[in-house]
Amino acid sequence: MTMRGRSAALAAATLLAACLPALGQEIGWIRDVRGALDRAAESGRPLVVDFWAVWCAPCQQMEQTTWGRAEVVEAVSAFVPLKVNFDAQQVFVRRYRVEAIPVVLILDEHGDEITRHLGMIGAEELVELLGKVQAGYAAYREALSGDDPDALLAAADYLASLDAPSRAAELLEERLDGAPPARRAELACRIGELWLAADEAKNAARWFGKAEKLAGDGPAARRALEGLVRAERARGRERAAREAEERLRRLGDRPASGRS
Repeated sequence: MTMRGRSAALAAATLLAACLPALGQEIGWIRDVRGALDRAAESGRPLVVDFWAVWCAPCQQMEQTTWGRAEVVEAVSAFVPLKVNFDAQQVFVRRYRVEAIPVVLILDEHGDEITRHLGMIGAEELVELLGKVQAGYAAYREALSGDDPDALLAAADYLASLDAPSRAAELLEERLDGAPPARRAELACRIGELWLAADEAKNAARWFGKAEKLAGDGPAARRALEGLVRAERARGRERAAREAEERLRRLGDRPASGRS
């Protein structure tokens, strides 16, 4: 090959490398749970957790068709990547109530669940999921650092948008007592709505009932009672639903006091 030919070949190889920047790269999985959690806490980054086992054929397939893709490698670089052996790391498996694999679990820097995907997931869908998590994560972190009701509601909406309404409800439950008393009825209503979205009508009814008591005849009372009617009907408790409807009717017959 002539010098000119070698130069052309080198230029072509350089151009190809530039077009495929992730070619040959792999995810730097951490296999030590404690080490991964410590790294997440230190860096402020969320974790992406892949549960696998040697007998899990879909897990092996995902290793090639999903985790091996360049776009996934790039997306995972914003996370702390943890690989968990389903058989060997049962303490971690039980902690997050993982009963079947494959599962992709997304945790925040404190180890609290953000969302999960059960079953095989393709590269495109996983990149979309990781992008959604990353896009709202900074605001979510900020909300957790205080008890501002609007920030907490935004954090709950973030979790709900990631198909994790039960985790969103739990977050607000944990922070309700720290919220200003004037906003607690509103937050309790939102908790009830999130439990309804999670198909947990019993929990929803409990929280709508609590919201009704917190609201008195204030602005949140109607929202609480309307939610309670839906929750009781979802539970098959028609009598309780009709009683809530009657309280709602009586509420409409008198002026609100302005209390929330």
